[in-house]
Amino acid sequence: MKAEIKFSGFNSRQELKNFVYEKANTLIRIYREFIDSEIFLQLDNSPTIEKKLCEIRLAISGNDFNARTRSK
Repeated sequence: MKAEIKFSGFNSRQELKNFVYEKANTLIRIYREFIDSEIFLQLDNSPTIEKKLCEIRLAISGNDFNARTRSK
């Protein structure tokens, strides 16, 4: 599986990249049919407390799965 990580609104450290790749590789062990994944980490300038956004797109032959969450 190819995992692509994109950052927006901040500079990432190598520890964060390694953590995200480790979690993406856990998905491979659970379900080997994943073809591709895109992970977007973003820091918003919104007035709310929840400024951190994570979006994940997982591709399986014929299907795509999307998840999105916000956090403080």
